[in-house]
Amino acid sequence: MTRQCTWWLLPLLLAACGGKPEEETASLIRVLQVDPTEVRVSGEGEEFTLSVDCTFDYDVEIGVDWIGRVAGSPSAQPVFTVRENPSEFERKATLRFQDPSDRYFAAQVNVVQDGKSGTHEEGEHVVVAYVTSWSSPIPDPQYMTHVNYAFGHVTSTFDGVRIDGESRFRKMVELKKQNPALKVLLSVGGWGSGGFSEMVSTPARREAFARSCKKMLDDYGADGVDIDWEYPGSSAAGISSSPSDKANYTEMMKAIRSAIGTGKVLTLASSCDAGFIDFKAILPYVDFINIMAYDMASAPQHNAALYRERDGKWSQVAGWYTCDEAVKAHLKAGIPAEKLVLGMPFYGHGNDTYGSFVYYYDIKGPKDKDTEKWDEVGQVPYYANAAGTLTLGFDNVRSIEAKCQYVLDNGLRGGMYWEYCYDNASLDLTKAVARKLL
Repeated sequence: MTRQCTWWLLPLLLAACGGKPEEETASLIRVLQVDPTEVRVSGEGEEFTLSVDCTFDYDVEIGVDWIGRVAGSPSAQPVFTVRENPSEFERKATLRFQDPSDRYFAAQVNVVQDGKSGTHEEGEHVVVAYVTSWSSPIPDPQYMTHVNYAFGHVTSTFDGVRIDGESRFRKMVELKKQNPALKVLLSVGGWGSGGFSEMVSTPARREAFARSCKKMLDDYGADGVDIDWEYPGSSAAGISSSPSDKANYTEMMKAIRSAIGTGKVLTLASSCDAGFIDFKAILPYVDFINIMAYDMASAPQHNAALYRERDGKWSQVAGWYTCDEAVKAHLKAGIPAEKLVLGMPFYGHGNDTYGSFVYYYDIKGPKDKDTEKWDEVGQVPYYANAAGTLTLGFDNVRSIEAKCQYVLDNGLRGGMYWEYCYDNASLDLTKAVARKLL
């Protein structure tokens, strides 16, 4: 495979009403000012604070969590209630509090949650295994939390989703019988998979596509959708594109989340440079983001070096991007670390001696007079010729464990790999990821 919030505390309608709650009337006494005007809420139990200026001689600070538990200040008696609205990812909250002179005031706010997943607990990590329609091995579900089935595609009428190898997709869903906690997603897209630009171009097509995703989840008993559009605004893969793709991508993700609800998972695959997508805008709708931190070079550079520089030393084989640089690019784009999943390749890229794309199960040792080396800075293995030039860059258990340790050290959500079926018969790489992250 070649792959490269929130939130908004919307304009606040704040009405101050005289009398106790049971005596409140609709008359507007004053407009209360709330600071901040934007609140990010990323999961159940996360707390945020509204500092409410009631035109008194003091500020009332009220800490409120998502479920409704209230930690009131000494000078206020707040009540926080939450009710669903039709979009499912939006919540409306009414906050009432009492000032020291027994006057009651009501503040009604709109809050959009930041990508609520309902599946992630603090301290847990995800392990995402991509599995393709054209391969035959069935993954062992004990070693992963998510299976992303590749691929689904936008239909030729640009208003629905179709699935490659539907019977194999059903087999992936059946793995949930062995591991009930497993989440099985349909990954829609892939390199050269088109129709996205046309689909997102109109609200009607976006909504129809989103409804088709929801129907697919219902029909197959799957758990979510992974969007792998490579890439919005680009025709490099031989697909159509438009300058409006970036903005329309956001609207598509919003439509999908609204259609599938908060109980299902919505993710995406992102290029290593964090380009093409308005990440801040989509954060309210997505559970996490899979960084395609591979295919970042080819021989004589390594396609997935972890670092370019460490402790004043520089990698001799790092390509035009590294895993660490890919993570930092996404953090800079406004994605919190807990929403980032680091992608890892179960394959390598070599020269003519080995081939441009080499499955891990086919890597048996250096050929001719080549020798195996370890890049201490890049934290990756490679084969090199007598001149020291990289002839095949790949990942092994040691480098995969180093990348998983990077996930742990940097507070990322987890790890992802492309793809399960490229591992060897003893599942050395698969088990290494599970051993470090699960």
